Amino acid sequence: MKVLHCVLTLGFLPLWAGAQTTDNGLSKFPEYKLAASALRDRLPEVAVVKLNRLLANPALKDQPRTNAQLLLAEALVRAGQPAEARTLTESPELKLLPEALFWHAQALGQLREWRAAEQDFEALARMPEFRYSVETVFCQAGMQAALGDMPRALRLLAPLITPSGGDQAIRARIWSVELLLSIGRAAEAAEVLAGQTTIDTPANWEAQLRYLRGRTALAQGDAAGAESLFALITEGAGKMPARLRQAAMLGRVQALRAAGRSLEALPALRQLLSLSPAPVPEVLAPAFRELESMNNPPAKEIQAFLGTLSASPDPQMKARARFALAAAHEAAGELPENSAEAARETKEAESAWAAIPKDLPDSPLLAEALLRQAQFYATRQRRQEAVSVLKRLRALSPGPALLTWAGWVAGQAEYDAGNYRRASQNFRETTRQSPDPALRAAAAYNAAVAELQSGGGEPAQELAILDTSPLAEFRMAGAEFHLERALYLASKGREEAMDGLKAFVDNLPDHARHFDALLALAELNLRADPPALTEAERWLAQARAAAGTNAARLERTDLLGVYVAEAKSGPGALAAQAEKFLETWPLSAGRSDLRMKVAEMYFLRQQYSAAREQFEALAKDDPRSPLAEAAVFWAGKAALSALGPANFDQAVGLWEQVFQHNGPLKWQARLQEALLNQRLLKGEAALQLVNEILAPNAQPPVDQTTRWQALSVRAELLTAPGRQPVEIRDGLAAFDELTSDSKLPAGWKQQTLFRKGVCLEALKHTAEALEAYYDILSDPPAVPALPTDPLPEDVWFHRAGYKARRLLENAGKYEEAVEIMKKLAKAPGPRGRAAADLVNKLLLQYKIWPDSR
Repeated sequence: MKVLHCVLTLGFLPLWAGAQTTDNGLSKFPEYKLAASALRDRLPEVAVVKLNRLLANPALKDQPRTNAQLLLAEALVRAGQPAEARTLTESPELKLLPEALFWHAQALGQLREWRAAEQDFEALARMPEFRYSVETVFCQAGMQAALGDMPRALRLLAPLITPSGGDQAIRARIWSVELLLSIGRAAEAAEVLAGQTTIDTPANWEAQLRYLRGRTALAQGDAAGAESLFALITEGAGKMPARLRQAAMLGRVQALRAAGRSLEALPALRQLLSLSPAPVPEVLAPAFRELESMNNPPAKEIQAFLGTLSASPDPQMKARARFALAAAHEAAGELPENSAEAARETKEAESAWAAIPKDLPDSPLLAEALLRQAQFYATRQRRQEAVSVLKRLRALSPGPALLTWAGWVAGQAEYDAGNYRRASQNFRETTRQSPDPALRAAAAYNAAVAELQSGGGEPAQELAILDTSPLAEFRMAGAEFHLERALYLASKGREEAMDGLKAFVDNLPDHARHFDALLALAELNLRADPPALTEAERWLAQARAAAGTNAARLERTDLLGVYVAEAKSGPGALAAQAEKFLETWPLSAGRSDLRMKVAEMYFLRQQYSAAREQFEALAKDDPRSPLAEAAVFWAGKAALSALGPANFDQAVGLWEQVFQHNGPLKWQARLQEALLNQRLLKGEAALQLVNEILAPNAQPPVDQTTRWQALSVRAELLTAPGRQPVEIRDGLAAFDELTSDSKLPAGWKQQTLFRKGVCLEALKHTAEALEAYYDILSDPPAVPALPTDPLPEDVWFHRAGYKARRLLENAGKYEEAVEIMKKLAKAPGPRGRAAADLVNKLLLQYKIWPDSR
């Protein structure tokens, strides 16, 4: 499915205007002035901290308090903290105010709750005197585009396209053209562009309109004309927004490829992807799609280039490059020439897909990568991994287009996870939307089975789709559904399951799943209470006869035979038959379950060495098994239970493997290490491990039982004789107490704030660190009254500025970093002059022009 990618319409927030300068009852509060200044300097994180502190002041009441809350809502949205902004704007004192409703809608948009945001914008649209009324129209259109309703988005923009509408009319025209091109309506886009003549076009819009004319020409098949239009932009000497030049470079690549000039397209694409700073995400994403298309099958030159890009310090560039490398490995793994090489490439693809989400920011790119990763697992019948990835994908609330395209994979994943009602809903959605008869019928069958698992007995709608399918194999699926129904009833211990299976066996002896029904009858008798072993052996023999020479079916009968032998002769027979089965079928899908059962049997009988051997064999032989992590964990328990001090180190080594796996047992493994250290009287090491478990940012979150255990151990360790715990919060409190002392000299205060910022950086408290540095910058050194007067001490002022600049650059906020350096440049003395020189270098480095928007 096509996903909307607009390269000019980059967002829906109003322009950076900062706080209002008129007296709003807040001018007497220093924190407000600093917060307003921070917003004007595009440092909303600092404004958030300042405003929260201001709102804690009991002297702030009535309208001034409301004004401060509205400003905080804006700062939270601009700082990328939509959940906090949503909570604030839903408070009783704000929720009825138009401006609060606007920021509430913006917060919902950031949270990808587009339907709810749409409702807010519709309410605002009925308030024509509202401060952001025009921006509200653009936001409404953007929400409709995100929801896939392009016609409605275009209808919303149409009233703004007037001959005398000024900049907003041109902006609406540009958005309309973008939307029309995204849904393949190039002729209409050309008509909209024709309405904007060069006579009534301000100079600052000419390049953007020329870019859209190039895209329209390309969409209409005029690759040569498009290429020349894009070249006018990319080779022009005038100043323009960096994103527009980048978009034109990408358009030229696409035009060259469309014209059959791929040899010229690759260097042009390399030039685009080598820009510093990296292209904006709206350009970067389609640029990598072009590169990925050129790299299938993989080419050495492109692979080497991708390797270079994957080491980029830019998070988006790095992630996109890794995405493309994973896709290249996946493509190479599907080549039939060399099976061994293909297997190696598939393994490389798996490793690459697993690495991508770790460094990927929370963005639409993450949703796309997770979808591809889930597809990779699902197509290789590794559904447990697909379930895990799709859970992360759903948590991101991706757009409707991605959700629709992922419907099939999501349905399979939800079914395997036991979420049958949601699985059925996903498959039904696929059934309604897919034009492919085979996919529609398959989705209908899966929806019926999922509905059955959720408690529904006869899903008539799905069965009707199967009965009317033009494909004969799916018309037979109705009978298969009744087999699935009997199997479902059997799993619930229902007596009628036996009758349903016997009816299927008797009435459809030639059905493709006749063997499945026979094997199910054998298993049903084995699970009876008490087990009907004679009947189980009889049905198992019939299933073995029906299997013939089919290896997969013979494997299933042998596996069930192991459990029949255990039920008949006890644990000794289980171990013997399991060993024989694993020798015959070493790659069986059921080998891990069988090994776990044997290992548990040995552990319960206190045969710890044998248990550990089975646990470790399971993890080594099938490391991707859902049981692998638990096997390593219990191997550690078995090692610890065996006699001998050497086993202690071996147990710790095994638990460290579990910890590094970062799975559900991660913190339980850490706890076992802590308990062992406590047992060996290594209190300091044990406390360190327990504090690690109890850290507030522990990931994945610690389960409640493990947390209780860890807290208990920590209490024991801290109450032991001679303990004097030191808390980090005490250190931060000491910083605050010191800086609030009115007798503290200014130099000392700045030095203390600087050291506080360094400590906060070490603790990964970036926003608070930025606030500490900004507090120093808000008190710049005074210019000497006379040239002969000594220069003021400014070392901490400049050190704070360079620290703040580095934090902002690391976050990709290059314009904000330049603003910080401009503050330093105003300071007197050689350091100020050096900062002024650096401002110009940064402007050139990041291609920031004073008139770019």
